[in-house]
Amino acid sequence: MDSLPTASAPGYLTKQESIAVHGVPNLLVRSLLDKQQFYDPEDAALALGISSAFWSLFGLLWPSGSRLAERLALRPV
Repeated sequence: MDSLPTASAPGYLTKQESIAVHGVPNLLVRSLLDKQQFYDPEDAALALGISSAFWSLFGLLWPSGSRLAERLALRPV
């Protein structure tokens, strides 16, 4: 898994990770560089009940998600 930091919207940094999934080309996932960053200048997420404490959960590929991707990659579309 490679990780490259990149500049995004003003005020926060992201990383792009290449994640190997057996049977398909690597997945590219862009997420916040660290768990202390979030971007909600108009409080749109907050209005939906998503506080800044939950932002670190977005853009993560959990081990179960990786396994699911591997299994689905083998199914015909």
